[in-house]
Amino acid sequence: MSYTSITIIILIGIFLVFYILLIIVKSKIQKTLITFLKNHDFYRFDTLISKSIVKALFPPYNLEYLILNRYLLEDNKAKVDKQFEKLLRASKKSQKKDIFLKAFEYYAFNSDKKKAARYYNELNKLHDPKLTKYTDLIYDIFILDKPNHIEELENDFETLHPNQQKFYAQLLLTQYKLKGNKAKQIYYEDFLKNNSFSIL
Repeated sequence: MSYTSITIIILIGIFLVFYILLIIVKSKIQKTLITFLKNHDFYRFDTLISKSIVKALFPPYNLEYLILNRYLLEDNKAKVDKQFEKLLRASKKSQKKDIFLKAFEYYAFNSDKKKAARYYNELNKLHDPKLTKYTDLIYDIFILDKPNHIEELENDFETLHPNQQKFYAQLLLTQYKLKGNKAKQIYYEDFLKNNSFSIL
């Protein structure tokens, strides 16, 4: 085997080791950031995500998305607004649907009719029947205050994964409040209190 061949094999080996180490480091950092978010340890999250190595390893969009989740968990409305705008500027066309949906849900659940309507309209432009059905449901309940989805929500409730049940319970609680059904309100309030679900 020639000297050149040996050199190439060594260089390939070094590259593979470096690449594997990079994947391990990146995975560890990502898990650490998510753990900080789950624990609401925002100081340590901010410290880590601002480090140069983190900015070098992750695409800007991914980091900004994590920062959005940080502000959502903190319920920092002013920074959430700015972060949605920043993400829309940083996102590719294929990523905008996810941002539109996340923004729509956030503003709808917070009864911000103007901002919810903006993202509702953007999502409708995508002409996705399944997505439109979902956004219509959310818009009816939280923006138009229509108690007209109880039957379909109740029919699906028992077949859902526990985390989905939490979401449906919140929807049903809102629907029964709109109808003034106190007994059902109490039922779903108790359900939400007595069941624990993951944050992220």
